[in-house]
Amino acid sequence: IEEAEAILESSQKDSSPDAEYVGTERRKKWLKDDFSLRTEYSSLLKHYKKMSKKLNRMVKLTDMHQNEMNALNQELEHEKDHFQKVSEQISNYISPQIYDMVFKGEKDVKLENSRKKLTIFFSDVAGFTALTEQLDPETMTSVLNHYLEEMSDIVLKHGGTLDKFIGDAIMVFFGDPVSHGDQSDAVAAVNMALDMRAKMNELREEWARDGVGVQLQIRMGINTGFCTVGNFGSKKRMDYTILGSQVNLASRMESVANEGEILISEDTYNLVKSDVCCFPKVPVSVKGIAQPVQTYQVMDYYNNLPDVTDLFKVSSEAFSVTANFTKIGRNDLEKTHLLSVLQQMINLVEYRK
Repeated sequence: IEEAEAILESSQKDSSPDAEYVGTERRKKWLKDDFSLRTEYSSLLKHYKKMSKKLNRMVKLTDMHQNEMNALNQELEHEKDHFQKVSEQISNYISPQIYDMVFKGEKDVKLENSRKKLTIFFSDVAGFTALTEQLDPETMTSVLNHYLEEMSDIVLKHGGTLDKFIGDAIMVFFGDPVSHGDQSDAVAAVNMALDMRAKMNELREEWARDGVGVQLQIRMGINTGFCTVGNFGSKKRMDYTILGSQVNLASRMESVANEGEILISEDTYNLVKSDVCCFPKVPVSVKGIAQPVQTYQVMDYYNNLPDVTDLFKVSSEAFSVTANFTKIGRNDLEKTHLLSVLQQMINLVEYRK
């Protein structure tokens, strides 16, 4: 426009034929250029409109995709929360060690098993049957669940694999899926049993304050030996557990234990005797094992036993007992001999009642 105005102004100032011709030519050239620019502009405008439409469609599609992505993210978060809740619920039905192995992909869920040396623990509550007859179902359920909750915490504290609850009975094993060595596994099992006995004393006092009159006692049996461990059952329903005569022996020892007693086999005793004080008991016979099995009663940790003088002497008209604890010390042969003699005396006294 400025160029056209300049041409017009110069042509008005200069009215000569040459100037008029030049002005006319310049106007023609301007008009031609202007037409070319307008044509190009028009083409660019059409192209812009097309691009604008495409851009708008892309924006709409992007918005749609974004909405879809947001919806998918929300669905994924919902599924994640649902999976987390279901996983937590499933973890209440299986041992934490087995749960971790399966969900971390460390173990395939299939029917397979292996032979391992394990320490097996059984316990039940003496007097529980009498309790069920005295209490209403709600109170009885509350007492049982409270007991199992406390015992489960102790099992996990010592690294045991909680196999199952059978009413008020508990089955635990050490050495699979994680083992710290045969001796450490056996010591952990005995430590767990001692903690359970101590906790039962606390629970008995607590229940007495709550009006539960039955004096419940726990009895426990522990054995160490080779078992078959793994998944048993069918492809649709399987159980991770242990089988074998050594499992039966641990169960048998629990059944013959007295109230409040921890009874262990000789194989377990040989692994824990340097950590806890044990007394020999009467051998037990078990189906599947040819010879009777020597058993031992777990008393307590050595540090918790009362101090004794070096020379122990008791006498009366009927008997005389003298023991030199300085010479006995931790000598296994002397200690075993003394305990055996004392047990024989106890057996004779009880037999002659």
